[in-house]
Amino acid sequence: MSHSRYPIPPPEKYLGLSTTSVGCGPGGGTPMIARVALVDYRGQVVFSAYILPTNPVTDYRTSSTGIRPEDLQPGEWSSLTYL
Repeated sequence: MSHSRYPIPPPEKYLGLSTTSVGCGPGGGTPMIARVALVDYRGQVVFSAYILPTNPVTDYRTSSTGIRPEDLQPGEWSSLTYL
């Protein structure tokens, strides 16, 4: 398969997407996105935002996510739909 038909874009065109989930529902078993980040090919943060889950958070998973209750206050952050 030849790549000439679909040239590989330069590294400057690449972005990486990262999401972090917290637990919702009984026992925190339902993951919901609570943070989104974009990085460029050098690993520099291009965009980062907390996202208020649509369901009540029952487990912030702070030890692995770093997200605390005060990070997700209603009215302070966007919904994922908005982004």
